Amino acid sequence: MPSSLEPPDDTTRAVLLAWIKTFPAVLNKVKSIEDLTDGLIFSDMLEDFDPAYAIKDISKTTSSTKWISAKQTLEAVYKNLLKYSHEHCDNWVKAAVVEYPIDFNALAQYSDPTESTKLITIFLLVALKGPNQLRYIDRVRTKLSHDMQSVIANHVATIEQDLSIALPDLDPHRIAKPYDALDLEEKYSAVSMEHAALKKRNADLITRLENLSESRDHLLDETKEQDRLIKQLQETVNHGGKSEYISRLEKRLEDSEQLIANQEQQLEDARVNRELKNKELVSIKHTRDLETQDRLKELEVENSALSKRANKVDHYEKKLAQQNAIEKENARLREQLDVLQENQKDYDKVHMENELLKTTRREYMKVLEGQENTITDLKNKDRTSS
Repeated sequence: MPSSLEPPDDTTRAVLLAWIKTFPAVLNKVKSIEDLTDGLIFSDMLEDFDPAYAIKDISKTTSSTKWISAKQTLEAVYKNLLKYSHEHCDNWVKAAVVEYPIDFNALAQYSDPTESTKLITIFLLVALKGPNQLRYIDRVRTKLSHDMQSVIANHVATIEQDLSIALPDLDPHRIAKPYDALDLEEKYSAVSMEHAALKKRNADLITRLENLSESRDHLLDETKEQDRLIKQLQETVNHGGKSEYISRLEKRLEDSEQLIANQEQQLEDARVNRELKNKELVSIKHTRDLETQDRLKELEVENSALSKRANKVDHYEKKLAQQNAIEKENARLREQLDVLQENQKDYDKVHMENELLKTTRREYMKVLEGQENTITDLKNKDRTSS
């Protein structure tokens, strides 16, 4: 048995699962490879190969017979897949199917990843090498990333190598690469695009040739007309006269010369008029400059006078402020003087009263002293008489 699927790595399993999801009937029904063990997804994939090989009657399972029913479904799907490959695929696919026997007990009961990968690989080989390989190659190319496509290509290449070792008698020329048809389709598309581009270039060249032919015919007609006119003029000159055509040309020439002369005169008049206006503008500008300077001087004089007046006003205002301050100070001093005078009057009055009291006291003291002397004399007399 080839060793390419033992054991399957996580990357290969993930890519194979992504490839299964490219089938329209599958879409989001499967989340992991373990979801394939009931055989229903494989049945949908087989129906996508050819509805004639689909499993019509799928038994309903119960919890106790679930894995047995899954095994029966898987076996039925595998049987129809073998029938489809024998009827529609080449000997290489048939040999690959034989080299990858499936253990349905392990797959249905234990969800064995190796057996699941084997069965998926058989479906992959039948899809990529069967009668509808272009459809399935296009799905791989459009629905899977480049990294996933590389994993699938390497996986198939490994199987091819293992089969070439296990079956050396198998014709190697019958082993077609899964992307040969796609490469041919791309080459055909590139050739078709190149052919379309060449057709477009050819059409453009034909159009240009037609345009050049029309231009050539037009130039030939003009050349013939010029030759006819030259011949007519030559005949007229030879006969010594002027033709009506020459007269018209001379008249047009005179009109053109007159028009040119008029335009030159108009240009000269315009130039003179422009120079006069420029001179007037210069004169007006000079006059306005002088007026502006005079006005500026007048304004400067007025400004100086106003400045002097303003200085005088400021001086008078300062003097007035000083005078007001002096008057206020005088009023305050007068008030203080009045207060002092009132105080002085009170003081004089009190002083006079004080002096009067002093005089009264002195007089009282004199009287008191006289009385004391009288009393003393009386006491002395009493002592003497006793």
